[in-house]
Formats: sequence, C-alpha cells, structure tokens
Amino acid sequence: MTEQSPGGRVMRISPKVNRGLGYVKAVYDSACGCYQCGWEILGDNKITVTVTVPFGGRAEVVLPLAPESVYEDKENPLFEDVENGICRVKAGEYEVAYEASQPLKRKYSIDSTMEELLNHLDIRAFLSQMMEVDMIPDIAYGLSLRDVAKTFAGEIKPEEAQMLDIALANF
Repeated sequence: MTEQSPGGRVMRISPKVNRGLGYVKAVYDSACGCYQCGWEILGDNKITVTVTVPFGGRAEVVLPLAPESVYEDKENPLFEDVENGICRVKAGEYEVAYEASQPLKRKYSIDSTMEELLNHLDIRAFLSQMMEVDMIPDIAYGLSLRDVAKTFAGEIKPEEAQMLDIALANF
C-alpha cells in the first residue's frame, strides 16, 4: 500500500528478481480486492512480469531490471501512464516480457572474490576439492581466487587458470 492511499486502493508493486528462484507468484488480499504479481525468468536474460489489479484498485508498478526502451511500447496498456520508471495502472491484467538491463546470471571466474565464490554453495563444494576452504582467513575474502592462490600456493599456470575459469563459468 502507498502511504497516500490506506486500505489497498493503490498498491506499489515492485518485484525483486532472483535467478536462484526462477519464478515467483504473489497474492495480496486487500480491503479493495486481490492484487497479484508474478515474474519468471525465461532463457538466460528474459523476464516476464504479470500484474493483476482488482476492480476499484490502482497500482504503481516498478519493473525489475527493465531497460528504458521497454516503456516505449505504447501498445501495451501497462505503459499508458509512466513517469520516472513507475507505471500507473487501473484495474486489469497486465503482462510484459523484456530483456533485463543487466545480466541475471552472475559470471564467476578466478578473478571473482573469495566471498562471492564461497557464498555459492556449489562453488564452495567444487573449490573444497582443491583446497581447505574453511581454513581461508577472513581477511582473504575480499581477494580474488587468483590472488589467494598466488599468496598461499604460488602463481597459477595459464592453463590451470583457463580450466578454472571454464569450470566456474558453468555455475
């Protein structure tokens, strides 16, 4: 709900996309009626967002990671009233699909920080086959895997670095 409109007459809908989930559907039953929102990631970088606003209600919709060009589709009723990236809509059902303005899948490499790598459970398991990841000091978490390897085991050979990069890119 927006502060200016208590009781659910105007809702702010601002979904947060999470690649790990793949899709989400949410329902909010307000005094005005049932608001619905969902998003789904299709392929590597395409997002589909759906919104339903109940009769008598309105919504301010903020699309996640939407490029400026998406708002230019005046054929789509979602974009009839847009200001500063906020789509103001009345009761109805809306849908839009677009390419995200930034990559949805994080790319990992030997130049990623240890914190990024070790926070990903599958990468942590992969790296634990090569090193004692639980023994890495906290101070090293801000360093890249390349720098940690150089500090504790010596320079990584170019062919080893390439193999590690290929393996990490698959996560």
